[in-house]
Amino acid sequence: MAEGNLLLLRPESAFLPPTEVTVEGQFPHEVQLLENFANKVTFSGRSLAHPIRTAAIASDFSNGRLNNEFYATALLHDVFQAALPETSVNPAVDTRLYTKNAARLLQEYSATDYAKEWLPEAGMSRWDYIVSISAHLNTVEEYAERNRQVPANKSERLKEILQGHSIGNVDTPLWLEPIALTEPVTMEELLGDGENGQEAELEAVIIKAAEKLDSLFYPPDNEQSLLRNLHDAESFYAPICEIIGQDGLASALRNQASIIRLQKSGHGAFVEKAQEIIASLGEKEEVLHSVENLLGKLAVGEVEVDRAFRDTTGHGITLGTAEIEIHGGEHGNSAREARAIWRIKSVGSLAMKLLGDNKHLKGKSYKEQKQGLQNAVLPADILGITIVAPNQNDLGRIYAKAAVDAYDDEELRLIGTANKSEPYYIKGSEAFVRNMVGAIALEETNKNPDGSVKVTRDAINIPEEEGKMEVAKFTIEYDGKPTEVQFVTTEMRLQTRVGLAAHILYKLKEQLIQCGELPENAEIPTVTEKEIAAMEAVHDRAIFLGSYTLMNMNHPRKRALALRIAQVSARWYNWRHWSYLD
Repeated sequence: MAEGNLLLLRPESAFLPPTEVTVEGQFPHEVQLLENFANKVTFSGRSLAHPIRTAAIASDFSNGRLNNEFYATALLHDVFQAALPETSVNPAVDTRLYTKNAARLLQEYSATDYAKEWLPEAGMSRWDYIVSISAHLNTVEEYAERNRQVPANKSERLKEILQGHSIGNVDTPLWLEPIALTEPVTMEELLGDGENGQEAELEAVIIKAAEKLDSLFYPPDNEQSLLRNLHDAESFYAPICEIIGQDGLASALRNQASIIRLQKSGHGAFVEKAQEIIASLGEKEEVLHSVENLLGKLAVGEVEVDRAFRDTTGHGITLGTAEIEIHGGEHGNSAREARAIWRIKSVGSLAMKLLGDNKHLKGKSYKEQKQGLQNAVLPADILGITIVAPNQNDLGRIYAKAAVDAYDDEELRLIGTANKSEPYYIKGSEAFVRNMVGAIALEETNKNPDGSVKVTRDAINIPEEEGKMEVAKFTIEYDGKPTEVQFVTTEMRLQTRVGLAAHILYKLKEQLIQCGELPENAEIPTVTEKEIAAMEAVHDRAIFLGSYTLMNMNHPRKRALALRIAQVSARWYNWRHWSYLD
């Protein structure tokens, strides 16, 4: 993990690129406060390094969308939480003195001209804005901890560890016990303003999610604390990040959690194999170039590819986007745009997939795992591309052209998957399947006037059940890279985030299969209309992320926190020696 301290700041104009700065150069007031916190309150270097890494992680996944004061808050998040008397700290520390000293540092900060500076976009001072977000940090953490649920019929020992605060080692089998997903209704309650709504600011969720990822990269010595962190990452922070569109942060949380699960459970050979496979793809810029070339072969218009976010912190997630120009179709010759999202499968995700496909190696020795993985069948989606079209007609046309072109191109090799021999796959309603198959037939007719058919019905896998997800895809090998190319509509893409086909439910199902809890052909768990509405409400909150618009500028938690800091005594206490500091 890199010691990142570079941030991308939101540009002053939408026409300008984000500005790259160093934490020390852009936020000297916050860094000075952190140094005092580390030297006078916690006596720990982590109190300086951890917040800086947390801010850098959030920056890596924001692509210059978050404002300056978000980063100031991220840098000070530990100090604010320490200033609250209910915050859990080392039992050897006198909580009253610890919190007073933290609050005293914040009081000094609040009195500076810098903190008092008026922010026109926010309609309040910098200090008030930072307090407005910080007041919800503990609430977010409490919700994550409150939802440490264990799936039915699981180990009582696991439940005991997750719902407690004990110290000690974790039995090896518990590291592969699956999680219980936090209910979307609970997420809505945290962020919503309804009867039981907590009106927590979304920025506080992002900060705590980034902090959780850092705690997985720099884990505590206590294995039970690590298991609790891992559970919070998978069950709470990753799903809520995905719903609000923070896909990269969600992937990074799952990735590191999976790596820890495998290493701690005695399956580190799977992680090593995954690292070897991904390294064989080449440098990330090489992969981007390969994706651009592949889309150029398959698309119906011009293609422009980039990376969605960067990696200055060593999070290891590669995800990018592409714009594809469409001509013709139901709108005649007018040009429109489809878009594509591409990603390299993360080490943790690939390693877990290898475990799921090679269950006979589960629990074997390291040597047996290494030998057994030498000839393992590689997943066909190590590189994944999703093409999103405006409507089903455009989708059918794009998919059909790509499907037939893939067959004809000598540089592309159609391949099956571990579970399906056919390279083509169409799933969805009867009407959707009929449209996609019909589009391929029409493309064949236009391209082959002699009536020859290349993409035969036998080459297409069409599941008997209709399913909630409407998707058409195929798997190929290009430039030595196994690649899954899937095609969905804009509406279906939204459904995979907040609807019946929500990706968070797919990830839960995938984990249950990999841990041996469900068969390969299991259906995605049913989601209710209430849960869909909750996911939509959480998703809608993301519209304002990065702006200065807050949920509730005068929330009681904000007033209470500001009052506590304002009224703290000016006297410094040394909790180590139970005496006043000179």
